[in-house]
Amino acid sequence: MSVVLSTYSVETTYDLLHFSPSTVILVIVGGMLYSGVDLDEIAIVVLICLIVVAYTLVCLFTSQNFQMKVSKLLTFVFAVIMCIVVIGVAVQISNELKERNAEPTALPTLQPNTTATTAPKPLEHHLPAGISTLYLAGLSGIFTAAALLHPKEFTCLLHGVWYLLCLPSGYLLLTIYSLCNLTDRSWGKFRRLICPLA
Repeated sequence: MSVVLSTYSVETTYDLLHFSPSTVILVIVGGMLYSGVDLDEIAIVVLICLIVVAYTLVCLFTSQNFQMKVSKLLTFVFAVIMCIVVIGVAVQISNELKERNAEPTALPTLQPNTTATTAPKPLEHHLPAGISTLYLAGLSGIFTAAALLHPKEFTCLLHGVWYLLCLPSGYLLLTIYSLCNLTDRSWGKFRRLICPLA
């Protein structure tokens, strides 16, 4: 049983450390590039990685009170960055839809006794919008349909804004904080009960 539990723990830690933070970093980099921030993608990745390493060192070597202050500050900074990312994604979708509307949809006419060789367009050009735009529209549509089917919980849809803004904090900062403070047993189900009879 302990081998299975150890294997599960290692896999869970691997997933937390590699998939979630890296995905968030890539989302931030992509959104910032489309928003017009005058940095290249390598500089943005290095900057975010330096922030993550610095936060890890803070979590390893400082008090929990100071860790919480730094966490609040970085949560605010990442929320502002996510606002920039949202603007970048909106610009990307807008540019993509403008390009699709500008492309001629009619086939060129051929003159008699002439041949035209045109390369076939990729499958993405036959869709009404780009794959990222369709994915985002589908995801938004699912949540909107769920909200319409459950009108009492419709206001819960507004909390999606908080989720979007706090995405880096949840996947980057919370993961680092929880792993660095894994031995803290002063909260949760590990709290020692004081027995008055003892």
